[in-house]
Amino acid sequence: MNLSIVLVTFAILILHISEAMFPVIVDCCTEVARHIPRRRLRTVVKFKIQKGEVCKIPAVILYTKHKKLCVSPQNKHVKRWIKQKEKGARRTSHHFRKRKKTPKGRKKEIKQ
Repeated sequence: MNLSIVLVTFAILILHISEAMFPVIVDCCTEVARHIPRRRLRTVVKFKIQKGEVCKIPAVILYTKHKKLCVSPQNKHVKRWIKQKEKGARRTSHHFRKRKKTPKGRKKEIKQ
């Protein structure tokens, strides 16, 4: 019983050490599409911009419900779509900061 606990603990320790020594493999786009239909952009759940630091080519990674698409960052439809998404994110966060808080002690009077 004690030997099995020691072996499991040792295996977990070795796994953590190997993760620290060897970085996790990064999922990179190796090819990019130059064109993407605009209707496909409506199905995108999230996106990520791949830069040439870790991966060799720049790309925009579009995640849909079932697929991962790699598109050229020079595509004008994708550029416009990203600007709209970033503008919408800023507008939403700005909206929440400007809300006024109502005092806790006040209650509305009910007219009878």
